[in-house]
Amino acid sequence: MKKHLFIIFLLVTLLGVGVGCKKDVYVGGHTRISSGIAVPGYWKNGGWQILPRLYLDGNAFVTSLAISKGDVYAAGYCGNGLGIYVPGYWKNGSWVGMPPIDTAKDAFVYEIAISGGDVYAAGVADDSNDVTRACYWKNGTRIDLPLLDETKGSYCYALAIADGDVYAGGYCKTSAEILVPGYWKNGVWDDLSPLDDTRSSWVSSLAISGGDVYAGGLSTNTSGAGIPGYWKNGTWFGLPTLDEVNNAMVYSIVISGSTVYAAGYCRNSSNDRVPGYWKNEEWTGLPVLDETRDAEVNALTISGKDVYAAGYCRNSSNNTVPGYWKNEEWTGLPPADSTKNSRADAIVVGWK
Repeated sequence: MKKHLFIIFLLVTLLGVGVGCKKDVYVGGHTRISSGIAVPGYWKNGGWQILPRLYLDGNAFVTSLAISKGDVYAAGYCGNGLGIYVPGYWKNGSWVGMPPIDTAKDAFVYEIAISGGDVYAAGVADDSNDVTRACYWKNGTRIDLPLLDETKGSYCYALAIADGDVYAGGYCKTSAEILVPGYWKNGVWDDLSPLDDTRSSWVSSLAISGGDVYAGGLSTNTSGAGIPGYWKNGTWFGLPTLDEVNNAMVYSIVISGSTVYAAGYCRNSSNDRVPGYWKNEEWTGLPVLDETRDAEVNALTISGKDVYAAGYCRNSSNNTVPGYWKNEEWTGLPPADSTKNSRADAIVVGWK
């Protein structure tokens, strides 16, 4: 009997669901101080962890988080005091800058991923002609991604690493300034079919599961409405909205088993942004602080049976309050100044 009890205890411990096990919730973003400056950091279990800036009077932002072997990576960008944003990430609180295309131009990181000890960060960098170019950095080396038109821009919002392949999602502009949705796989562009190829669409999130490529984002229809949805291996799946006229958006896509979660917002008939997520195309709206104000989900993750969604709610004073929803229950996170705007843009959950 004692042997059997020991085996059961060992199994539940290995699965991370043993008695006394708790989860650490990391939420990345920024909070504005009384001067209005954006300060980067993350909340760990509700406690604010401030990150250093390159310039104390400059803005800095956290856009993505990753946890690997106990190390905390927070990616984003910092103002350098010369009116220029520098791309990089913080590892356990220490800043690691990455090379832009032109040191006199802006560059930004929007997503970070750790794979096999390698650090990947995806984003954009402006060249000397002020053309914004999608790129990613691998261990600090920048890889510029090809454009559809060398005089027009491209953007990279999303990153996924699978079986050694690097996927970077976003859009490329055509000569007619139309945003074409798609992703680069190991540097090769793969465009995705929008609802109307005369209107702009884009990819904002990527997920790879079982060899399938999911690209979440927005596709504009012939009426000019932005339809939320995702492409699975190039096939478009539109998601239901609250109002057919007003835009909606997918910011985050996560695959859990055979279930597809896509998170973002829907606009209601009053044109307010309602936060929520779609689970296999069924919409779940999330509670807000003020039903007459905007709110959004900017990132989503699944841990066991729990659904965590990070973002912000506007309060009755119209300030954005950072926080997250766990299984539809809102948890507000402390801003530096309750009269200033703050927000959450990333979330990671792990066992203690």
